Amino acid sequence: MKKRYLLSAAEGIAFKISGGEDGQLLMKAVHTSKKDEYSTNYSNPPIPKGYKHILGTWESGFVIEKNDYFDKSQFVWIPVGFLETNGTLDGKTYDEKFGRRNYRSAFAFEDKAEPHMYNVKKYGGFYISRYAISKSKDGKPQSVKGQMPWTNVTRSEAQWIADQFCHDDDVKAHLPFGAEYDSVFEWLFETRQKSYNAIFNCSSSWGNYWDSSDAAKKILPTGSNEKWCAGQIYDLAGNIAEWTQESTCNEGKPISRGGAAQDSGEEYNAFKRSTEFEATFAADFIGFRISLLLR
Repeated sequence: MKKRYLLSAAEGIAFKISGGEDGQLLMKAVHTSKKDEYSTNYSNPPIPKGYKHILGTWESGFVIEKNDYFDKSQFVWIPVGFLETNGTLDGKTYDEKFGRRNYRSAFAFEDKAEPHMYNVKKYGGFYISRYAISKSKDGKPQSVKGQMPWTNVTRSEAQWIADQFCHDDDVKAHLPFGAEYDSVFEWLFETRQKSYNAIFNCSSSWGNYWDSSDAAKKILPTGSNEKWCAGQIYDLAGNIAEWTQESTCNEGKPISRGGAAQDSGEEYNAFKRSTEFEATFAADFIGFRISLLLR
């Protein structure tokens, strides 16, 4: 008598069955409800109080600017609700839109993005600074064009500075998570603003990187070259590496993304995760961005 098996799952869970090697049957439990949890308003980005829309669309780069005489910081909307459900928060299950992508990355990392999932799903996305953060004349963080990036800070210092960017009831600032960086690159890829190769293999074509014809490449002011802009965001590739809130699981080392002016665009492509630095490390080639979440 043949045996029969009955499988049951909780609401929102389904079984995906496929063929494996040597005639094996592969069965995977997947979430089915998460695709609909993100607000469809990602295509009509919410504008936080104290900001105004200045250019672009959600597809090409929706840019807002702080409505302040002394601070014209700019941010770009990342429409997470538009993305495919191929990201991960736990490094195991790829059932999120807002999450990390496994492009040549084994996730031996920790990321603290999960508490912010509610806000991302509620509004359909988040904002990231259009430029690497620089320091204003009065010593405050700003996301503006034509300023030298704020570097020589440790990851914890960058995190503290980012947290101080704004204090109000409508929006909260923070140092970006790995899940946010990966969502940015996934958006650029899915909207065909950048190719797979340009993001994940060699980013020399759209960043300030070292090359054999110019061994004296230097870090430049933010937004120095229009060729280094994608999705209305400048300098994601090259110029400086950028701190994130990701850390290695075993040693707790902070993780930076991308590469700097003295790096190769192939070895340190825009997507690159670097794990070699200690928590006390600071250098003139590592800076940071700021993300905004609506409350």
